[in-house]
Amino acid sequence: MKWNQFPALRVLIFYLLFYFLFSYVNWIGSVIGVLALLFLWFLKIIQVKVCFLFIGFQLLIMGRLSIDESVKLPDNHYLVERVLKDNEKKISLIASNESFKYLFSIKKKNYNSSFFLKGDVVWCDVKAKSIKNPKDLNGFIYKDYLNELKVDSVIYSMSTPLLVFRDLKSIHFAAARLKRFFISKYKGINEVSQKTRGVLIALIFGDKSFLDFAHKTLFKDAGVVHVLAISGLHVGILYVSLAFIFGKLLRFKKWSRFIFVSGTLTFYAFLTGLSPSVSRATLMFVLIYFGKSINSKPNSLNIVFTTGLMMLFYEPEVLYDIGFQLSYSAVIGILIVSQYSFLNAQHKNQYIEGVFGLIKVNFAAFIFTAPIIVFYFHTINFTSLWASFIIVPIITVVMYLGVFSIGVFWISGLFLFTIKCLDALLVFSTFVLKFIVNYIFLREFAVMDLTFLFVSLSLVIILFFRQWRMLVIPCAIMLGGFFVKDSKKLIFLNKKDVVQLKFDEKVIALELDECFVLDGLIRVCKIKNDEVLFHRLTGNVELTIEGTELFEEENDSVFVNFNIDNYKTLILEF
Repeated sequence: MKWNQFPALRVLIFYLLFYFLFSYVNWIGSVIGVLALLFLWFLKIIQVKVCFLFIGFQLLIMGRLSIDESVKLPDNHYLVERVLKDNEKKISLIASNESFKYLFSIKKKNYNSSFFLKGDVVWCDVKAKSIKNPKDLNGFIYKDYLNELKVDSVIYSMSTPLLVFRDLKSIHFAAARLKRFFISKYKGINEVSQKTRGVLIALIFGDKSFLDFAHKTLFKDAGVVHVLAISGLHVGILYVSLAFIFGKLLRFKKWSRFIFVSGTLTFYAFLTGLSPSVSRATLMFVLIYFGKSINSKPNSLNIVFTTGLMMLFYEPEVLYDIGFQLSYSAVIGILIVSQYSFLNAQHKNQYIEGVFGLIKVNFAAFIFTAPIIVFYFHTINFTSLWASFIIVPIITVVMYLGVFSIGVFWISGLFLFTIKCLDALLVFSTFVLKFIVNYIFLREFAVMDLTFLFVSLSLVIILFFRQWRMLVIPCAIMLGGFFVKDSKKLIFLNKKDVVQLKFDEKVIALELDECFVLDGLIRVCKIKNDEVLFHRLTGNVELTIEGTELFEEENDSVFVNFNIDNYKTLILEF
């Protein structure tokens, strides 16, 4: 694998460099970018044609980033940005106006009531309410979740908001209608339990709104909750399996294979309502297979980098989306493992090769997404690696039978037989997951520094790139970590009799006059019912709340009062 094989990667790197320059220093960044290119040309590192080509590309990027996409709306009008949940009981969506972003919680009478899509404009004359503080720090904290989504207030509505505008000619509207049609039909299947229907809808259509809490918890504890979120992994499994079936088993001709594979992937994307992660992965794999159809040895990775550049140019802010990062890392991992690593050797037995291909897909998705998961969530669940080897093949069969059941939907006898087969598979998978959780579960490992990030990146480079000199990348990340302040989030909830402190996902209750030391850095003591004392044990520790530093240089102690707001989030930097 050589860098000159990936011209799109070099352009993508240039785009990212200039994007960050322009984002942080605006027009000065543009001048710096032009001067840097001219300097490289002066040193004869790049040719004059390349220099002016990149300058032109830079001006194009600058024009794209300068476009103001905000929409001005009248009072009580809101633009739908994202639909979080849509089942028979309620709709939860995020919508915004010119000033604020709101969470709408709308009660419904049934699933076939009105629905909303991204880009809709709605009217609602209901006053917004502030986000309520949590009653306890154990478990999921809804307020923090909304804060991460940058939601300012909540609007509770007993009646459906009035739809003011919708693009009825968009493919997203057509995909949503197709998805809702089949979901409503699958909801009415009485031959299987409600739990099975919920899991089936989640696995086929990517809608987890109908899952019960027990199944969500079971998949999460087993480390395979990602199989419920239709993403690049599912499209990758479908792509590898379809290519194997139509290419090796049925031996279709080149263009016939492309039509059937790309058609099935596109249809599957429509079944999921053209969700962003599925749409991205489908576009990448369709282009990859198109490249294989016109060239026996296409550069698949270069195609992926090209689609990434196209998506970032179209929607620059998607770069910060975790789903986008996970989807691309999973797809890149799948391609590297299956085409460029020492694991790309083909087995003589085509059936063994098919099973081995699924294992490679799962392993690649895990190892290439691990650095991102560690970076954002500071945890890694090793159970998910080997548990997926058991669950992913079952889920693959469920996906195929699910798509097949849609194809035979109008043949009632065959459809019901397929649904009962799916029910048996899902009951078996539930039994396996319960066995894993109860007997052979490996707990999540907390990772609070860059060590595992370094190890996982190094493993990726050594195993798959097979170029030791590329170890400079994780080494540079580790070296940069020494110059960047590490930070930890401290969450406090004052319950009068006790103060709850959440730190490293652990909840500690402090009663009056009790103290707790955080990693030998800072001592926390409850002094009064509404007051907490912080005392730093080392001088290089900073404590901030809402961007304001609490410690002064000459004072190592500070009091924080909870008499106004009983819930506070503080950042500890060291």
